[in-house]
This record gives sequence, structure tokens and C-alpha cells, in this order.
Amino acid sequence: KRVEDGWRRAAIAPQPCGLSWAKGKVPLPQGGRIEVEWHVEGNLMKLSVSAPEDVELDILIPEGLTGEVQIVKTPEKGSLTLI
Repeated sequence: KRVEDGWRRAAIAPQPCGLSWAKGKVPLPQGGRIEVEWHVEGNLMKLSVSAPEDVELDILIPEGLTGEVQIVKTPEKGSLTLI
């Protein structure tokens, strides 16, 4: 979800609603994209997010779940930085 104009800040707030997994991607107007994938195993949500390094992310794990989060920042096309 876009939090600021220009997609400089986005909120990642998955809502399982009975699903055990989901994934998706959103192209950004300035280039690049945000990709999200998550799986729920018991009370653990494993969340993976990829986004350009100039996009600030607010990660929100659903109430009642514990989160394990991996963020990959993409400084430029074809280049990845693991943090």
C-alpha cells in the first residue's frame, strides 16, 4: 500500500484471511517494483519483500502471528543487496 506520493514509502501489511500463502508484485511509476511473498506455518508468518533501496518500507505482521522477515533492496536493475 502506498503511504507517500511517488511510492517513496510503502506499507507491507499482509492479511492472511484463511490463506496459508500469497505473493504478488507492484510496478512503481519511477521504475522498479515491490515484490512480496509470505507463508503462514502455525503462528509464524515468513515474509519476503523486495523493493528499490529508495523506497522506505513499513512492515506490519498481523496480530496473533510472529514474523520472520527478509528484505532485499534493489539499488538498480539487475542488482540485489541482501540486508
